[in-house]
Amino acid sequence: MKKRMYVLLAVLVAFAMVFTACSAQQEPAQSSSAQTPAASQSQAQSASESSAPVSDETYVWACQYNTLPLFVNNDYVGFEAAAKELGVKTKIIGPQNIDLPAFIAAMEQEIPNKPAGMMVVCWDDSLADPVNKCVEAGIPVATTDGDLPNSKRQICTSVNWHDMGVSMATELGKYLKDKQGKVVQIGIPGNAFQRELHRGVVDTLATLAPGVQVVEQIYESKSNSQEVTKTASNLITSMPDLVGFVGSDSSSGPGIGQALKEANKVGQIFGVCVDAEAEQLKCVQEGSLVAAFCQKRKLGTYYGLKMLYDYHHTPIKFTSDDAALGISQIPLSVSVGTITITPDIVEKYIATLASGAGESTKPASDETYVWACQYNTLPLFVNNDYVGFEAAAKELGVKTKIIGPQNIDLPAFIAAMEQEIPNKPAGMMVVCWDDSLADPVNKCVEAGIPVATTDGDLPNSKRQICTSVNWHDMGVSMATELGKYLKDKQGKVVQIGIPGNAFQRELHRGVVDTLATLAPGVQVVEQIYESKSNSQEVTKTASNLITSMPDLVGFVGSDSSSGPGIGQALKEANKVGQIFGVCVDAEAEQLKCVQEGSLVAAFCQKRKLGTYYGLKMLYDYHHTPIKFTSDDAALGISQIPLSVSVGTITITPENVEQYIKTKQ
Repeated sequence: MKKRMYVLLAVLVAFAMVFTACSAQQEPAQSSSAQTPAASQSQAQSASESSAPVSDETYVWACQYNTLPLFVNNDYVGFEAAAKELGVKTKIIGPQNIDLPAFIAAMEQEIPNKPAGMMVVCWDDSLADPVNKCVEAGIPVATTDGDLPNSKRQICTSVNWHDMGVSMATELGKYLKDKQGKVVQIGIPGNAFQRELHRGVVDTLATLAPGVQVVEQIYESKSNSQEVTKTASNLITSMPDLVGFVGSDSSSGPGIGQALKEANKVGQIFGVCVDAEAEQLKCVQEGSLVAAFCQKRKLGTYYGLKMLYDYHHTPIKFTSDDAALGISQIPLSVSVGTITITPDIVEKYIATLASGAGESTKPASDETYVWACQYNTLPLFVNNDYVGFEAAAKELGVKTKIIGPQNIDLPAFIAAMEQEIPNKPAGMMVVCWDDSLADPVNKCVEAGIPVATTDGDLPNSKRQICTSVNWHDMGVSMATELGKYLKDKQGKVVQIGIPGNAFQRELHRGVVDTLATLAPGVQVVEQIYESKSNSQEVTKTASNLITSMPDLVGFVGSDSSSGPGIGQALKEANKVGQIFGVCVDAEAEQLKCVQEGSLVAAFCQKRKLGTYYGLKMLYDYHHTPIKFTSDDAALGISQIPLSVSVGTITITPENVEQYIKTKQ
């Protein structure tokens, strides 16, 4: 696979040299000890200046039960810390009790005040309508504590609920790995993020505790711990092979813990829960629950407000008219991550809990952040990644440096990273094209250098954050566009790319999940066909598939070489308009295919955002005002998010000419 990736990169470079003639005149980057290439500096001028807030710029927090201690002790801390840092005002709206109609009314009554942005706590899917009204009135919206992905909201800053389920099941699996029996979830059955958590539990326990079955039904908590105790007690009585509970809302954990104590099942049936307020922590202390998991709520509001601020003030532009093309200049989502409280650390966690936020600190005069990659003069980097990197550095008043070979040379790349460690940079962004980079990444982190991965990820390394596209979401976007052409068809869709690559499989899963709904008569072939990182080879493969698969209706090209190769095969077979293709990347070759109609869409990740926020998050690693305890490092608690999903730009026949004309 490594060899294929290197061939792909060589092909990319060749095409980029043809189609990006202006880049050839720019001064090339130096090798591993160089400062940022002059090429990137000139390109970075295409990022505009960050603008200052107006004197009365106000951001709104909208929720039910706005005096809830969970909010007061967590969410409001992050919200106010960001406002103080940015010099803007805040406002809290919504009822002091659980009253959905009053909550919706409060949101709609706020619209005429034209706040600069609104954060909405999403406990109910019916909030999509007032959220859409806000957005249509020009008020950007960030969702939190849940999401409304089918609304018009700009960004979600919350925990990834599938990942929460994975974390909960990982801890629960330590107790259930050799057991046989059932695990039950108690929470809010009709809620989308509860189902995502459930999926994470199911996926993880299938591996960690194969003798355990997760019951499909999510039992109703009624948002009341006493009701949960009744439900859990009944399940203990009626389900003799019950071995575990997952409490997926705030009321569930305490209710489950109480039921286990009353039934004398502590140490026989094991429970985990979300949230880590006083009641949940008490259950972990006394052993009635084996772990409590809380999302880093302070980060959700801290970055939620900052992203809404960036909606108005960002220097990042993709075209000269992003709004007309429907291109958002902020990320799609921020996953804040979780804190896991177990019996081993619960006492220290309680003793060191931080009640407020600290002060943001200033950078050192020589504070330097490093970009590490192979082929550091690649026009794809120069025209995109370096623009965001330099824009963030200018804004924060820090220095940058680029390391790595000018060609494709993995050993030289790893050597450059390791040789940089003694220089003690403040942070490093690493382009992750190869799994073997986990070792040098870990060496950096162990030496005290925080690492952000991009253009791929190393989730099993010690990296602090990934700022890139979510590849499952990329598959969803591609299938959504393809589904417009296939919704009434019967037949097969084939993916061509790099079969053994993890993010390619994630993209495939997104395509499968989405077409199952949008084009139910279509089957996505399980096999990912090999591109060999060569568009001519893709043309041969696609041509053979067109001949041998008479019910073929669509192609998904999931690496840079696939799109052009698929487009050429469809033209040669006179199947344009009969078989439909989509692809990743939107450089010259892919855009040409969309222009001529041989592909119906091209999708590119917003690379400028990956580096802009990657550097800013590494900066926050040192300077953030957000604290969870007085000794986060000792408890292994990161003060920055787990990931930022930058989102994609979709290029179709309708907008391709305008995109090419206005591209920056």
